Amino acid sequence: MKTHLIYLLVALCGLLGSCHTKSPVNAGTTTLSEGVITLKPDTIRTFRLLNEDGSVWKQIVFNDGFSDSLLLPYASKPENWLLVFRCTHKEHNRYKVIVNEETGNTKYISSNDSNFIAQSWEENMLQSTFIGFDVKTNPLKESPLVSAANVPYAPDEEEDVFFRAVKVEGDWVQVKSNDDQVIGWIRWKNEKGEMMVDVFYDA
Repeated sequence: MKTHLIYLLVALCGLLGSCHTKSPVNAGTTTLSEGVITLKPDTIRTFRLLNEDGSVWKQIVFNDGFSDSLLLPYASKPENWLLVFRCTHKEHNRYKVIVNEETGNTKYISSNDSNFIAQSWEENMLQSTFIGFDVKTNPLKESPLVSAANVPYAPDEEEDVFFRAVKVEGDWVQVKSNDDQVIGWIRWKNEKGEMMVDVFYDA
């Protein structure tokens, strides 16, 4: 797996804190959602997930021992305050979110819920810890163009290589290795609206 999966080290953001090392539950080719709804740090961590009619589906106390078989969000690690839902769209004063990535079950979060913040994928990627991508199908480029020359780079099979995100430009994200020796561009989404990277929240 280390042969072509490279991890992009991104500046750790206090918004998400230190998070899990496992891949998001939807790792792989994923249809791009509108963005993500992320639990803020240092909140009371008690919130409600709503049904379509506005009634309460679940009241969650997201403490260190939290566990619920019906909830399988994009990313979750209670002890590190990590909770990320993919948001399909905003409806008036609420967000429609995917609460179970295996079943596709959706519920709602009030846009007035101060426990959460809405982010675009671009914001979320730049604030995550690292991103995984396949160097064989998504090689590093010298510029944000498919026709651009590849950046010479061979992943080390014996160790993980980390990169940090520098900036996002359209469908591309510029990344730099943690030793500052390698810099290049990769695509984070394709023309079909599918994500070409996996967002992670811990090194």
